[in-house]
Amino acid sequence: MVMDRFAQIAQEGIVFDQEGLIIPGPIEKEPTYFSIENNGSQAFTPLKRIESEEELRAALLEERKRFLPFTEDYAPKTENLREKHVLDQALWRIQTEDDKEDFRQVLDGQGEWERVTIPHYGAPVGRARTFYRMTFDLSEDMLSKEAIYVCFKGVDYKASIFINDRFVGLHEGFFEPFEFQITEFVREKGNSMLVMVENDKVHSEGGEKYMQQPALALMIARSAGIIALLEWGSIRMYL
Repeated sequence: MVMDRFAQIAQEGIVFDQEGLIIPGPIEKEPTYFSIENNGSQAFTPLKRIESEEELRAALLEERKRFLPFTEDYAPKTENLREKHVLDQALWRIQTEDDKEDFRQVLDGQGEWERVTIPHYGAPVGRARTFYRMTFDLSEDMLSKEAIYVCFKGVDYKASIFINDRFVGLHEGFFEPFEFQITEFVREKGNSMLVMVENDKVHSEGGEKYMQQPALALMIARSAGIIALLEWGSIRMYL
């Protein structure tokens, strides 16, 4: 029976022939000596001790100036081909019992409203639903674009969007921008947009339960309110 080569190696082991191998030693070199001279230009000079907050602020300012050239943005500017229409004013109110019975009056802007600036945020009010209503016109040039979007920087927490009394879409989530294409929903004059915002689950703090009032932020709306966080801006229409 012919034994497999690998089985033979396993049985007999491997014999290393070390004849002729030399273990190298260190290379012999002439020593080099460095002279010690009292050269003031090579001496270490400790930094000035900072004794006060004012001195620390001044030192930090100098360091910022020193490193400023390394933080410059030299990337070429990109051309933004989107035309924007900003909506930063809205009518706002918390849902009433009449609103629950007649949603038509909310769409039509009837009843009492408060004018607010977007981004907008309200204090906790318990489980709530709020409305943001705004009107806008579009130019012929804007309408000639291939697509029109309404863009939100964030809405807390659930947002339902209505354009000219038609439901456009729903979004859930807090720290998240979103957008809807509304090309087929808009016209040149007399557009209206309603953002219905609903807050999230009940949170617990200090043993007491509370609901954060819905908030609306940049670009169009968030659930129960418009909130200003992370530099959220106003509502924008992208074309």
